[in-house]
Amino acid sequence: MAYRARQGIDPAIVSLAVVVQRMVESEAAGVMFTANPANGRRNEAAISAAWGLGEAVVSGSVTPDSIVVEKASGRVISREISDKAFMTVYTESGTAERPVPEARRRKVVLDDEMAAELARYGPRIEELYGTPQDIEWALSDGQLFILQARPITALPEPEVDPPTDWSVPETRGMYAHASIVEQMPDPLSPLFADLIEGSVVRSLDKIMNELLGANTLREGDLGFPIINGYAYYYYKLAPMLRFVPKSPSIIRFITGSGEVNGVKRWREYSRPLYAGTVEEWEAKPPEDLPATGLLAGTRELLDAGAEYYTSVQTIIPLAYISEALFTAFYNRLVRRQGDPPAQTFLLGFDSTPIWAEKSLYDLAMWCSEHPELAAALKGTPSDRELKLLHTEEPPSGVDEETWHEWRSRFQAHLDRYGHAVYNLDFVNPVPADDPAPLLDTLKFYLRGEGQNPHERQRGMVRRREEATRAVLEQLDPA
Repeated sequence: MAYRARQGIDPAIVSLAVVVQRMVESEAAGVMFTANPANGRRNEAAISAAWGLGEAVVSGSVTPDSIVVEKASGRVISREISDKAFMTVYTESGTAERPVPEARRRKVVLDDEMAAELARYGPRIEELYGTPQDIEWALSDGQLFILQARPITALPEPEVDPPTDWSVPETRGMYAHASIVEQMPDPLSPLFADLIEGSVVRSLDKIMNELLGANTLREGDLGFPIINGYAYYYYKLAPMLRFVPKSPSIIRFITGSGEVNGVKRWREYSRPLYAGTVEEWEAKPPEDLPATGLLAGTRELLDAGAEYYTSVQTIIPLAYISEALFTAFYNRLVRRQGDPPAQTFLLGFDSTPIWAEKSLYDLAMWCSEHPELAAALKGTPSDRELKLLHTEEPPSGVDEETWHEWRSRFQAHLDRYGHAVYNLDFVNPVPADDPAPLLDTLKFYLRGEGQNPHERQRGMVRRREEATRAVLEQLDPA
């Protein structure tokens, strides 16, 4: 009646049908999903089965057997047999719950043949309704009955099996998943994998030829292969011997003591080149470019990015050596029992990720000063909030001025911090393109959860200052 009222349907014109069905006195029953809800795979059917009527399965009062069947072949992919302690049975006055006989509690409800037969109904019912179905079924005297079918309400995108081939293309070399590659923590997307390999190899060749001389490296000495979907550096072992005579120049380059050094190259050449390339392509609207132009831009930006990150690698050793020397000095000559670890002196300094975290926290605290806005944000799913951000009209209960101020503040946060990259693969959107995770974090702060990043950093700074004073007093008690 409420539905008719919402839809404006006159009750006087409504006709109702009454469905009368024979009660199936099933010895087994359950549910079948014609797509696997666990992984989203449309080629698998997921079946739950228990003894008696299906009410026990639907209500959750019993843990049923779980079977996954490949729909095309009927092959049982997996099976989990549960301890089915109770079952619902039909009685003259309705239904009742009864204990399952001990001999049947851990017995298979559906064998492989019957599971395959049930799974074959799935594609036929899907075809009737045009979408994956949630089906209730029953088994009586060896015959299957379909009791009900309705669309699956929540089905994830299909997952693929994780790759398992870890074979390497060349055995006479060293593979490293380190440095820049650590910012590619997941298997690479196909397009990124195709493009990034050439960009990285060209950047490695360029800097190594500058450092060691044009004839030191040969084709195939350095590589960036994709193994089992993951990126690795590859260094052939034989050329390492050719690097030995040039070790002094390598050390001068890395430590920054030579005329040409890593820090100077990064600051005066690599970073400006990368920033200039990004600025140049930012001025070109993507919608005005043909497909070939977009691909050319992607290649050029990847080449510039790879050269920049390769240059960054040359100054990482200097930072690591500085930290290692300080740690060794502190631990051997200064630190007493009960003193903080050396890392305490290196914590608490601001960085872009810390600034971004503080900015988002401050935005959440501003929202909390406007209760109607805070309530609207906390009560709205993040995907719907993204749509609201693009609308001028505020949600119910939020005044227009507060809403426009919120949109402006959130956009300012995205403009400043929305292009931070934590995974170099461009298949992963940056926060400016998909701010849903930021909205989830903001609501986390609004609920009073998490730690204030300002207080956390002040605590780290305080511990560093206390440790510094203690060390200075030890070195010069006066």
